[in-house]
Amino acid sequence: MNHIECLELDVPLTQQCCDWSNPTVSEFGLQLPETARRRYEHSFAVLQTRLRKELSGCENVITHNPWGEYGNEMHVQVHRVVESLRGDLGYRLWFSNYVSARTSAFVERFMLGPYAEPVCFATEIDLAHRVRDLYIAEGCWTVPMDYVWCESECYNRMPNPDERASNPERRAFPLNHVSWEQSRPLLSLPRRILARSNRLLRAWARRSVRR
Repeated sequence: MNHIECLELDVPLTQQCCDWSNPTVSEFGLQLPETARRRYEHSFAVLQTRLRKELSGCENVITHNPWGEYGNEMHVQVHRVVESLRGDLGYRLWFSNYVSARTSAFVERFMLGPYAEPVCFATEIDLAHRVRDLYIAEGCWTVPMDYVWCESECYNRMPNPDERASNPERRAFPLNHVSWEQSRPLLSLPRRILARSNRLLRAWARRSVRR
């Protein structure tokens, strides 16, 4: 891994707030209950501000897919934020092809579109394991420990407006299905506070060492 940048933003705690049996897309990602909507909308604004700076100058950006892979409200929001900045920053937007039973109906809304030809690669299992170990070390791994990666992964590109106008063809893309449906159960508030405190302490320790 050449470079990883942590934005160190607060998590809005909107996971598992969406009705995944009938999700509704909104400007900020998904339509959420009133109890979570304000935090979700604030998170969109914060992400948009930070990513506008971080993604400036990029030619290609790979992000979450519009249905949130296995069904994650923040994944959907990150996709919408990156998509909202594409016109101003001029990069090519790519997204992953993972889906689960929870999002299998939702993905149908996005399957046929004016997408560019998908690009497929053999999965780099060694890199995937290194990323997994980093997530585990930071206490944020949400995938079953015995998860086995697919042999290949495909990335789908959303064409820019000028490409869409000149190539109106609607094209479906391949999907990788994961057998697990959701992330780990949401921790209680005290445990979430403790987990976040531990992550902040580790981040502070790393910055101290670099100094």
